Amino acid sequence: METPFQSVQIQWAVGDRFYSSESLNAVYPESDIRWFNYPASVGEAGFSSLKLASGMSLHRSRFKFGTASEPVISGMPAPVATIDVMFREPTLVIQAVLHGRASRRDAVNRGVWCHPYAIDSEQTVVKVESESRFELTLDTSSDIEFIYLHANATSLDLLLRPALAATLLTGVSQHSCPTLNLPAQVLSALRFSFDDYLEGAILKAHAHSKAMEFLTALVRHRAGYRQPARVPKHARAAAIRDHIHACGLNIPNSQTLSHQFGLTPRTLNAAFVDAYGMTVSQYIKEHRLLMAHEELINSHTSIREIAAKLGYSQLSNFSAAFKSLFGYAPTTLRLKPVTKKI
Repeated sequence: METPFQSVQIQWAVGDRFYSSESLNAVYPESDIRWFNYPASVGEAGFSSLKLASGMSLHRSRFKFGTASEPVISGMPAPVATIDVMFREPTLVIQAVLHGRASRRDAVNRGVWCHPYAIDSEQTVVKVESESRFELTLDTSSDIEFIYLHANATSLDLLLRPALAATLLTGVSQHSCPTLNLPAQVLSALRFSFDDYLEGAILKAHAHSKAMEFLTALVRHRAGYRQPARVPKHARAAAIRDHIHACGLNIPNSQTLSHQFGLTPRTLNAAFVDAYGMTVSQYIKEHRLLMAHEELINSHTSIREIAAKLGYSQLSNFSAAFKSLFGYAPTTLRLKPVTKKI
């Protein structure tokens, strides 16, 4: 299936200096990009892009600007990207900020610039576009991570079926504001859509499953979905999972969750085993380790501190649990270089 893009043009400006790569612009619409380094003046930064078999595209950008005492961009203006995209057909565009903050300014009819608006962890860009031209200005006071998801009408018809896809696209198109305040449980899947330690087909399979999980959560959120007062007990597993994702590090234990959702521990565990192949306690343990994985990549917090935040009193127990889930020790993430060549 074709990717959403007909053409892509990306240009960076830092002060009066401009940077662009014609070779990148040429290959981006159709090709996977494992890692592309942005110019040094943009910071210690780059991006990865995956073109999925379903016709969707996932993109992750990361920017590290150093500490306040040792800035990467010393005395330079904030980096500004101008991004110009032509889509093959109307496309659902998601731009989520997982860390940091930026401002975005859209062009209307490719001529008049709108007023800039903030995008951050609380404001996610959700739009339907046939073409897109915008300026992105980065706030260099902290590191930034973006995730973009592009899904055109054809891919949404395939993945969600035509009626549901049309409802989603129409609802987003009619929304007057370019951003939505999406709950943490909706964005959770995008947060884990890239895994730097997967390769090839399994990397894409993982990314595709997370993109589908996000679209499902977005549809539920846009529809104002709420659990009925009385539902079959096994159907509550999804609601409890969403609650776990929204709790951050303050996840209740399985006994508390059972009480909150009116289920016995035995019934709750049976529902989770049925839905996710593991008990609630196992699911919580795995979710905590996924958060630890993310923090190890995106922060300089020590492994011992991360283990303590997740409730591990012994570092050795944390390391053993981490290696059991991911197949490598947590120290491996700190030994791996931050950037990679294509």
